Amino acid sequence: MATAEVLALRRLRRLSTPFTLYSAQNIPKRYPAPFRWFEQYALRRTAGVSVCNAEAGEILRRKGLRAPARLIGLGIDRSVFAPAASAGPQRPLRVGYAGRLEPHKGVEVLIEALGRLEGCTLELAGDGSQRTHLQELARRTGAADRVTFSGHLGDRLPDFYRRIDVLAVPSLPTPGWLEQFGRVVVEAFASGVPVVAADSGALPEVVGQAGVLVPPGDPQALADGIREASSPFAGRSSGRRAWSAPSGSTGPLWQRPMRSSFARR
Repeated sequence: MATAEVLALRRLRRLSTPFTLYSAQNIPKRYPAPFRWFEQYALRRTAGVSVCNAEAGEILRRKGLRAPARLIGLGIDRSVFAPAASAGPQRPLRVGYAGRLEPHKGVEVLIEALGRLEGCTLELAGDGSQRTHLQELARRTGAADRVTFSGHLGDRLPDFYRRIDVLAVPSLPTPGWLEQFGRVVVEAFASGVPVVAADSGALPEVVGQAGVLVPPGDPQALADGIREASSPFAGRSSGRRAWSAPSGSTGPLWQRPMRSSFARR
């Protein structure tokens, strides 16, 4: 509707200024009329589209996009998200999660995985409808004393990354939702933190070969992935490897050369 409003004003004012669009939608959805007509009108007249995952570009092509689509990862401020200054003392492995506490985010799977990691602690940065349920799950699994619910951290989020050893992104695919990018992955990499993520949605594109991918919804695989992500490193020296991973077509999305268009399937 916002796009339709802008284009209607553009036409009423008889403007010919080129316009571009942005999309992150990586699940094919057919909208009802008149929204479908608005979408088709915009796609056939836009000068270009930027997308944050490859599937979004493919979907727009199938819906009638004629202009180039450019794959551009979401950005961060590297003066804010940066590694800790020093490694700090040895301590038990500290796993972190940043995001909403909702069913599709897979935090239940992460708490179950924690039970398979002896001595490991977990900090959850974020809030949502599942908070009470997750607190009860932590109690039932005997992990309550190892799980910290920090809530929304706001501008304290960079400090969260600097005090964890591994970031877990255990998202679950659903019929109506897939991860469209996973900005927390890039924030963690920039902070020198290794990442283990579910092999779902756009996460494989963003993680590339710089992190560990595991099947979604599998607590044992997630626990094993956390061990793998942390095992080559000692303390806080860990994730610097992630940010300095080789770039190229097989690297993480945020290090790849910009793609000017998507091939038709």
